[in-house]
Amino acid sequence: MLRAVREKFELPHEEAERLIALAEEEMKQASDYFQFTSLINRHFTQEQKQRVIELMWRIAYSDASLSRTRTT
Repeated sequence: MLRAVREKFELPHEEAERLIALAEEEMKQASDYFQFTSLINRHFTQEQKQRVIELMWRIAYSDASLSRTRTT
């Protein structure tokens, strides 16, 4: 994930780590995914949405194994 963020936003290592940490904190405070998905739906083109999904799958399989995590 760090490499993907660094490449996409052309950030130095430390800034990419900080961005990921901020995103993780946002995620912990969120009660659902709507606040994130609604922004994508409003502001992204169909092609950009497809690219987001592609990048998410690449990250999910980055270690050649898909792990299912349970959120409760």
